[in-house]
Amino acid sequence: MAYRQGRLAGFGTRVFLLKTLGRLRPPPHLVAGPLSGIHEPALVLLDAWQQPQIEAGSDHDLYFLQGYVHARDRFFQMDLARRMPAGRLAALLGPEALSFDRFNRCLNVAGAAEQALLNAEPAETEVLAAYCDGVNAALRDVPVPPEHRLLGMTPEPWKPVDTYITAFQLAWALNTVWNHKWARAELAGEVDALELVEGSETGAPAVLGGSGTSRGTGGAGSNNWVVSGRLTQSGRPLLANDPHLIGTLPSVWYPMRLRAPDVDVAGVSLAGAPGIIIGQTPDIAWGVTNVNPDVQDVIRITPDAKRQSFMTAAGRGTLYARSETLFVRRGRAESLLCWDTDYGPVIRELPNGQMLVLRWNALTEPPALRAVYRLNRARDWNGFEAALRDWEAPAQHFVYADRHDHIGYRLGGQVFEAADAERPPVLDAGRDCLDARVVMPFSSRPHVLDPDDGLLVTANNPPVSDSHPHRVEGAFTLGIRARRITERLRATKPHSEETFATLQDDVFAAPLLAFAQALLAHPELPAEWRLVLDGFDGRVSADSAAATHLHLLAEALLPVRVQEALGRPFFPDHQPGEPGSHPFPERFFDLVGERLVPWVTRRLPTLDLVRAAMAADKIGVAAFGPRRESWTWGRAHRLRLFHPFVGVPLLKPVFGRAEVQLGGDHTTVSQAAYPVGAPLGWPRYVAYLPSMRVIFDLSDPARSALVHLTGSSGHPLSPHYDDMLPAYLNNRRVPLGPGMEARERVLLTPGPQLAPPPPIP
Repeated sequence: MAYRQGRLAGFGTRVFLLKTLGRLRPPPHLVAGPLSGIHEPALVLLDAWQQPQIEAGSDHDLYFLQGYVHARDRFFQMDLARRMPAGRLAALLGPEALSFDRFNRCLNVAGAAEQALLNAEPAETEVLAAYCDGVNAALRDVPVPPEHRLLGMTPEPWKPVDTYITAFQLAWALNTVWNHKWARAELAGEVDALELVEGSETGAPAVLGGSGTSRGTGGAGSNNWVVSGRLTQSGRPLLANDPHLIGTLPSVWYPMRLRAPDVDVAGVSLAGAPGIIIGQTPDIAWGVTNVNPDVQDVIRITPDAKRQSFMTAAGRGTLYARSETLFVRRGRAESLLCWDTDYGPVIRELPNGQMLVLRWNALTEPPALRAVYRLNRARDWNGFEAALRDWEAPAQHFVYADRHDHIGYRLGGQVFEAADAERPPVLDAGRDCLDARVVMPFSSRPHVLDPDDGLLVTANNPPVSDSHPHRVEGAFTLGIRARRITERLRATKPHSEETFATLQDDVFAAPLLAFAQALLAHPELPAEWRLVLDGFDGRVSADSAAATHLHLLAEALLPVRVQEALGRPFFPDHQPGEPGSHPFPERFFDLVGERLVPWVTRRLPTLDLVRAAMAADKIGVAAFGPRRESWTWGRAHRLRLFHPFVGVPLLKPVFGRAEVQLGGDHTTVSQAAYPVGAPLGWPRYVAYLPSMRVIFDLSDPARSALVHLTGSSGHPLSPHYDDMLPAYLNNRRVPLGPGMEARERVLLTPGPQLAPPPPIP
């Protein structure tokens, strides 16, 4: 209710501002009639949420229309998605974006995308061409997005390479092993701080049974699980997925259904790419979570005086100079000299003259577009596995179900065979072996069909146990969410959509409950704290004052030396900003996440509880007032949806939305991870949360349902800009696929062919 009131209170202001700033209107409704670019009549069905079902007579028309509706609703989002990884944000948003542009030009994602496009199969290029034609047709047919209009910019046509660049950006966001390797090197002398961000801990439940080792990761991630028919009320499998990503306006996901002669698939797509990423066909369903395997090497090199070469243990390596020009909106263009090596690009020049090189498999492997195309057409486990042979990066945990009551798991994506001996976190080119690691064959990558206990759970935990013959190394979670999900699946059967939905909304935090119990058993816990914590049941709900006290105290318990070490900038010459100000962590605190509460619980007898409680009291009173019962977790822990214009005071009421009080933390199934760190004030803003929740029913696809974070439209005056947010907050789902109710039927017929858009100068 607080969200709805805040939203309505700002609506008049938004209307006034948009009218005075150029009469920026949403695109007109899609209307029946001729459409240039399609070859046969096609039908677009729209439900009450304006989620489309596209029915076309050919693959060409299907992907043309997918590109068309993506661009109608989300083109500014698409433009950002291609500009960020290509290092072209500043030309759109101004000098504040230069830190992203400099880093990404050095990373040279655009060059990798161009090379991947050259290596694409003909069928893949045909799909991309049709999709791009649809995007560009929409740019001709609908008004310029309001963001572009306010910036005085004409959108550039969409090209096939832009889709590849967008896919690379997703891979970058999901591969963070290099962050932890750099932290291990920089914090090598700080034992306690290093244990907090990178400590090796055994006991995390593995996807395929047993326990594995968790090293690294702050715990942000996703959940998916699947149960066989013998554990459900319907007698057929159920599959759930909720990917945890940044909360944005509009949502990361665009739900839709695609139908053509050889495909019928419904699920979520990414605006900027053809196909369905997570979805269900009449025969199978699949969901994904991130693996984050060790597929990145950080290599320290020392260039010679002329910056032409560097020494390696095997001889001399070559430095290749690359000149980049960064255009800046309303500013002077900037020349940037970047460096490449045969091992990968130089991503950072250090103050001592050394350079950091990143070797990353995604820069040499094609995006997963070919795999998506085949997944959307798979009819059984064999077709599913065949599709994943083309999925190289980013590596993902795939869970699977089909209508014949089979369930399964496969690790999709390239991973390396585990090394016999531990490698240094940052390789020294002059001393360490830089040979490429051995790629694990597809047949050896972890997989199972029809497990004995009839269920499979992944929540960014290790894929296999430490004793598995093909162990996978990477940065995995402690397995807290995976353990909770598994326990509830075993305790609450037989399952239905309702039991799955309840589990997706679960805010029980076992580590926080253990912390509270340890504190209540501590003789030095102040009486006023004891009153608040007594009776805490582990539920991190928005109205819980105990949860706020516990999270405040966990940070305050860190010794000063640990806080100082973790508060250092990620790079020695880096000026930290708010979380997310740069395309890498701001401080080492950014890597702590779920490890904080278990760490202080273990160390509690050795920590100064009295001092910490006093410090936490001071922070809590300053942030929330003197009444402890008002220190609710919802006040301390909020969702602020991101749009590039929310930082502009005049435009924030237009493009932003009211902040939302949320429950959950790093370790709850309904995860709402926030930045940890003493340098930050309170309240804290949620960094990762379920970007959508979907439940696929294999007994009847018409019963499958989904809810995502905002709405279908990217236009702030559209009623569908954020119309799904109340349903999301109340854990209500809407039909997906055959169950989608058509409120509008738009019949499109082939129109006159138009000339292609002019090339970009």
